[in-house]
Parts: sequence; C-alpha cells; structure tokens
Amino acid sequence: TIATACGYADGSARRGVVFLGDLALLHDLNSLQAAADRDLIVVVINNDGGGIFSYLPIRRHENVFERFFGTPHGLSFEHAARMFALDYARPETIDEYRSTLEKAIASNDGALIEIRTDRTENYEEQRRLLVALADRTTRAIEDGGHA
Repeated sequence: TIATACGYADGSARRGVVFLGDLALLHDLNSLQAAADRDLIVVVINNDGGGIFSYLPIRRHENVFERFFGTPHGLSFEHAARMFALDYARPETIDEYRSTLEKAIASNDGALIEIRTDRTENYEEQRRLLVALADRTTRAIEDGGHA
C-alpha cells in the first residue's frame, strides 16, 4: 500500500498522502523508509485490529473472529515513525487532524499521522448511517425524487 503510494507520487512528480489501516501498516512497516525518502504523508486509522472484517458475516462467530480477524494488537505507531525519521502526530479531534495535516503538508517532510478509533463504535456508526441513507433514499423514491 505504501509502496504503491510512493510509486504514484514518483510517477506524478507530486507529494502524496496515503490512508491505510493499522493491520495494513503493520504488514508494510518497512515501506515507511520509502515514505520517508519521498516525504510522503501516511495517515493510519488505528482501530486496534482488522476493523474492516467487522463488516463480514464472520463477525458473528465470536469464538474465532477476534483471534483470526479482529487480531487486536494494542500498538501505537509512534516508535515506527521515529525509527524511520517521520514526523509523528496523534490528533484527537477532527480540528486537530485538519491542523496536523496542514502542518505536515507545509513542512515538506514525511509524516505519520495516527488516528485512533474504536472498532465497535465505527461499525455501529456506519450501520446507523446506512439505515439513515436507506430511509432517505426510500423517501426520495416515494416522494417522486425529492429527498
């Protein structure tokens, strides 16, 4: 994932920003060197495991889900950022994130921005949003296209 972002940045002769999950970054840690060499900004969504797998039916099988899919690790990426000489930040709010990203872009240095989230809250919020979207869509269809 990071190597692809580096290749894209090289090919476009522009600086890049890559978004990825914590498990993807754990599997791709050594690519942080390439990110640092290209002043790439890496934004990692750290929900302490494979949050994306929460959307699969396997989620209902609690006896295997956490061990093989959720795979909680309890790690922060601060030390990885330091190891590869990337600026590091862990904003707590959307305003802090915006400010952190603007600072990273202005600095022209590589950076790792870690966003901590809760897997269960992420899943439940997305389910609420999908229900609201379905409701809004149904109403729009029933009202002749007026949402």
